[in-house]
Amino acid sequence: MIKDVRSYKLCYEGINDERDALAVKALAEHPMEIVVTEIETEDGYIGYGESLAYGCSDAVKVTIDKILKPLILKEDEELIEYLWDKMYKATLRFGRRG
Repeated sequence: MIKDVRSYKLCYEGINDERDALAVKALAEHPMEIVVTEIETEDGYIGYGESLAYGCSDAVKVTIDKILKPLILKEDEELIEYLWDKMYKATLRFGRRG
Protein backbone atom coordinates (compact mmCIF):
# COMPACT_ATOMS: atom_id res chain seq x y z
CA MET A 1 0.00 0.00 0.00
CA ILE A 2 1.18 3.49 -0.78
CA LYS A 3 1.97 5.29 2.47
CA ASP A 4 3.16 8.70 1.26
CA VAL A 5 3.89 10.76 -1.84
CA ARG A 6 6.37 13.62 -1.67
CA SER A 7 7.47 15.92 -4.48
CA TYR A 8 10.52 18.14 -4.74
CA LYS A 9 11.06 20.98 -7.18
CA LEU A 10 14.61 21.22 -8.51
CA CYS A 11 15.86 24.08 -10.62
CA TYR A 12 19.24 24.77 -12.13
CA GLU A 13 19.69 28.41 -13.04
CA GLY A 14 23.00 29.04 -14.63
CA ILE A 15 24.98 29.53 -17.75
CA ASN A 16 23.43 26.51 -19.45
CA ASP A 17 19.76 27.50 -19.39
CA GLU A 18 17.54 25.09 -21.29
CA ARG A 19 17.09 26.04 -24.93
CA ASP A 20 14.62 24.42 -27.23
CA ALA A 21 13.48 25.41 -30.72
CA LEU A 22 10.69 27.65 -29.43
CA ALA A 23 12.92 29.29 -26.82
CA VAL A 24 15.61 30.09 -29.38
CA LYS A 25 13.12 31.55 -31.87
CA ALA A 26 11.34 33.64 -29.22
CA LEU A 27 14.49 34.44 -27.24
CA ALA A 28 12.78 32.89 -24.21
CA GLU A 29 15.45 30.81 -22.55
CA HIS A 30 14.49 29.34 -19.21
CA PRO A 31 16.19 27.46 -16.40
CA MET A 32 16.08 23.69 -16.42
CA GLU A 33 13.33 22.65 -14.01
CA ILE A 34 12.42 19.19 -12.85
CA VAL A 35 10.04 17.79 -10.23
CA VAL A 36 11.17 14.61 -8.48
CA THR A 37 8.44 12.51 -6.90
CA GLU A 38 9.15 10.05 -4.11
CA ILE A 39 6.59 7.34 -3.33
CA GLU A 40 6.90 5.35 -0.11
CA THR A 41 5.07 2.10 0.60
CA GLU A 42 3.97 0.75 3.96
CA ASP A 43 6.65 -1.95 3.59
CA GLY A 44 9.34 0.77 3.54
CA TYR A 45 10.13 0.64 -0.17
CA ILE A 46 10.75 3.98 -1.88
CA GLY A 47 10.43 4.68 -5.59
CA TYR A 48 11.26 7.79 -7.57
CA GLY A 49 9.88 9.44 -10.68
CA GLU A 50 10.70 12.63 -12.52
CA SER A 51 8.75 15.20 -14.46
CA LEU A 52 10.38 17.70 -16.78
CA ALA A 53 8.77 21.07 -16.21
CA TYR A 54 9.77 23.67 -18.77
CA GLY A 55 8.96 26.85 -16.88
CA CYS A 56 6.01 25.38 -14.99
CA SER A 57 7.46 23.38 -12.12
CA ASP A 58 5.13 25.05 -9.60
CA ALA A 59 2.09 23.82 -11.54
CA VAL A 60 3.53 20.29 -11.83
CA LYS A 61 4.31 20.14 -8.10
CA VAL A 62 0.83 21.39 -7.13
CA THR A 63 -0.78 18.83 -9.46
CA ILE A 64 1.20 16.03 -7.83
CA ASP A 65 0.57 17.26 -4.27
CA LYS A 66 -3.09 18.25 -4.56
CA ILE A 67 -4.52 16.02 -7.32
CA LEU A 68 -2.45 12.86 -7.74
CA LYS A 69 -1.33 12.19 -4.16
CA PRO A 70 -4.89 11.85 -2.78
CA LEU A 71 -5.76 9.54 -5.69
CA ILE A 72 -3.07 6.98 -4.98
CA LEU A 73 -2.64 7.04 -1.19
CA LYS A 74 -3.62 3.67 0.35
CA GLU A 75 -3.63 2.02 -3.11
CA ASP A 76 -1.72 -1.17 -3.93
CA GLU A 77 1.60 -0.08 -5.44
CA GLU A 78 1.79 -3.21 -7.57
CA LEU A 79 -1.26 -2.24 -9.64
CA ILE A 80 0.80 -0.03 -11.91
CA GLU A 81 -1.50 -0.03 -14.94
CA TYR A 82 -4.54 0.71 -12.75
CA LEU A 83 -2.75 3.59 -10.99
CA TRP A 84 -1.47 5.02 -14.27
CA ASP A 85 -4.96 4.93 -15.77
CA LYS A 86 -6.50 6.51 -12.68
CA MET A 87 -3.99 9.38 -12.72
CA TYR A 88 -4.26 9.84 -16.48
CA LYS A 89 -8.05 10.14 -16.35
CA ALA A 90 -7.86 12.57 -13.42
CA THR A 91 -5.55 14.91 -15.36
CA LEU A 92 -6.92 14.51 -18.88
CA ARG A 93 -8.66 17.88 -18.85
CA PHE A 94 -5.43 19.65 -17.87
CA GLY A 95 -4.38 19.57 -21.52
CA ARG A 96 -1.95 16.70 -21.15
CA ARG A 97 -2.36 13.67 -23.36
CA GLY A 98 -0.35 10.77 -21.97
